[in-house]
Amino acid sequence: MKIYEFGKEHTKTFAMFQCAVEPWWVFKASAEEMAKGYHVYLFIADGHDELGTEFISLEKYAKDAADYLRSHGVDRVDAMYGVSMGGAAVIRFLATEDIPVEKAIIDAGITPYPYPKPICRLISLKGK
Repeated sequence: MKIYEFGKEHTKTFAMFQCAVEPWWVFKASAEEMAKGYHVYLFIADGHDELGTEFISLEKYAKDAADYLRSHGVDRVDAMYGVSMGGAAVIRFLATEDIPVEKAIIDAGITPYPYPKPICRLISLKGK
């Protein structure tokens, strides 16, 4: 996972999770704007960075982000944003309650189907 940080001089924290289809720099202008008042952490998922990594799961994406924040002394997040796959990562991050989050913005966050695995497989086959 690649992490970009902006506004390191601020104590309030803002975590951003990018979507699956856009490159990280699409979020750069927003991160820079938020950095006027927040220390912004922009998390780029494995497999969506320039590092040649492979995406494993949303669970790993959220856990890696929490581990990174904790290792950098962050014990609460003032605001968090994610779009699409990033929104799903925010949902996972919130569900673990690993690090408290004051406010979350989930833009088109995908959620797993609540059906048994064989039904989900049929749904995915139909969608191809």
